[in-house]
Amino acid sequence: MLAGALMGMGDLTAFLTLGLEMRWNGRSVMTEVMITFMITYGVLGFVIGKLIEARAKAREDAKTIASQLRALEASQRAVLQNEKLAAIGRLPNTEALNLEAAGIRSDKNGYVQVNERLETNVPGVYALGDVKGGPAFTHVSYDDFRILRTNLLDHGSASTQHRLVPHAIFIDPQLGRVGLTENEARKQGRNIRVAKLPMNSVVRALETGETRGFMKAVVDADTQHILGCAILGVEGGEIMTIIQVAMIGKLPYTALKEGTFTHPTLAEGLNTLFMTLDS
Repeated sequence: MLAGALMGMGDLTAFLTLGLEMRWNGRSVMTEVMITFMITYGVLGFVIGKLIEARAKAREDAKTIASQLRALEASQRAVLQNEKLAAIGRLPNTEALNLEAAGIRSDKNGYVQVNERLETNVPGVYALGDVKGGPAFTHVSYDDFRILRTNLLDHGSASTQHRLVPHAIFIDPQLGRVGLTENEARKQGRNIRVAKLPMNSVVRALETGETRGFMKAVVDADTQHILGCAILGVEGGEIMTIIQVAMIGKLPYTALKEGTFTHPTLAEGLNTLFMTLDS
């Protein structure tokens, strides 16, 4: 998000990454996120030891960027910079808790180990929120609270099993994701279909002039259930949440393809997205 803000102010910004999937032919979502940023801002993208030369003019054709991605240089480059910002992750602040005295187990990084009901190895002792590891999102912590409230106060049987965890990155445009990626679904051996639509095919995006990005959804070809989606575009997190609700309700993708949505809204683009599976 900070990089996006700096780019919006006109600073020359570079992405340096060790972990992102930098593939074009495989249509990696994260690759396309970087391409969108490079097209919009003319920034530089780096993979360790390799430089993507993408000093593009604003909204340069994506094919030009793609050709530059394919031409990744094998030799390392020295890069001059004014400032470096490093995102290295977080560690739990559990050292002062003296977990050993209570016999509570933690992993090698200090995260408290819990089961699917958020109970530690010590009966009656629970941990919730970031301290237990996993996705460090506010909405996950709140759902942890709901699990404990249901089980301890309402005598229910809630758990984290099969919990569908969404996330949104509030860059410009937004990136919202939930469920399986295309790559994850294929690794699981699932029979899938992939729906994809550029935002310049969404009427509301055209009307507002916010046509950067795309919608992508992974569908189980046998059950027609939606397995996951990635929405890069204006209000991407909100659009993703509509699909998440369909996933929670175990609706087939056809429910969104044939749904009657208000015209002209971004949600209406879901009709068009899933209609791509008809071709």
